[in-house]
Amino acid sequence: MRRSIFALSVASAVFHAAPSQAAIVTLVNGSDIPLVADSHAYDANGAVYDTTRRGGSFNLGTMFRTATNGTRTVAVTFNGANGALPHGSLIANSAGTIFGTTLAGGSFGFGTIFSYTSSGVFTTLFNFNGYNGSDPHGGVVLDARGTLFGSTAFGGTKNRGTVFKLQKNGTFTTLVNFDGTNGGRPNQRLAIDSLGQIYGNAASGGPNDRGAVFKVAKAGFVSPGVDIIPEPGNWAMLIVGFAIVGGMQRRLRRSLV
Repeated sequence: MRRSIFALSVASAVFHAAPSQAAIVTLVNGSDIPLVADSHAYDANGAVYDTTRRGGSFNLGTMFRTATNGTRTVAVTFNGANGALPHGSLIANSAGTIFGTTLAGGSFGFGTIFSYTSSGVFTTLFNFNGYNGSDPHGGVVLDARGTLFGSTAFGGTKNRGTVFKLQKNGTFTTLVNFDGTNGGRPNQRLAIDSLGQIYGNAASGGPNDRGAVFKVAKAGFVSPGVDIIPEPGNWAMLIVGFAIVGGMQRRLRRSLV
């Protein structure tokens, strides 16, 4: 399975090279490198981060930082072991930590999820192994508790792609294994509504094998400002509230008798 997924990974990188490239940027070494489209995200200091599919010391891609004064530096050079061929949009949390994905590289060669802090600490958060997904094209999205959600174009139980979540504590869960009937090869960024429902599109599969739009309900997403479990202080407020409502209802019943 690994060999077949790797072959498909290489093919997908070739076939998607043109659509994913946008503006041209000149990095500090003077070479002109195409940017990954819509890859930018901002850290807590207002610096913007972007990725390039190729370039760097190993020609496997880079992530670079542009400070507010316009100074540009290479923040990460991908070397295969820490990922290769970054792809998809970057996203930042409230602390300014940047999250992204690579199509290949990592411990098994099937791509990675990574983070980069404003202080310059790069971490490989997850290594795809093919069976849990391969080729995360669309990057990741983030909820209020730091859980990451994304999709892979290949891999999974049927090698048709997956939808996954990665919790802040490192727990990885495959939410969907695509098998063709429910879609296949999702390769765009996901969208999530305030109810925790994930939406995306699959490039293949469905009734006519021409793709599908899908929804994953109750994925565990927490929208900003929503607490699923009330804090201890909120419990006291709830109890007082219940007592007031109960007293009002009792008075109402007495007045109606």
